[in-house]
Amino acid sequence: AWLWGGACGGAGCGPCGGAAAPGYGVELVAVQGVDLVAVQLRLAMGWSLLDALGGEIPTPRGHAIQLRIQLAAPPTGPITTYRPPTGPGTRVDAGVAAGYTPAAAYDPLLLKIVTRGACYDQALGR
Repeated sequence: AWLWGGACGGAGCGPCGGAAAPGYGVELVAVQGVDLVAVQLRLAMGWSLLDALGGEIPTPRGHAIQLRIQLAAPPTGPITTYRPPTGPGTRVDAGVAAGYTPAAAYDPLLLKIVTRGACYDQALGR
């Protein structure tokens, strides 16, 4: 992770070569079990990083992938079908549903899906 030099051990991890993505905090939570908000609040109160993390540096447990689904153009009508993925290791953060019409002055991000698995291939398959 950004604090410890690579959630998966550095370069060569999966097809991305270990590069961090803009939504990296979500994957950090999924792989290392770190509550980033709690850690940030503790740091703001003057705690040391080690104390804010509960006394130990967390170790990675598997892999996580984040997929963001965004509108490519202004909306022209309602979303007709919406079936979010489910299952173990799957998290969906969405503000949409069938019948929802995004506003003309919209945030193009519709939903985020985070999958977690013991290895990259398992996370990708979910």
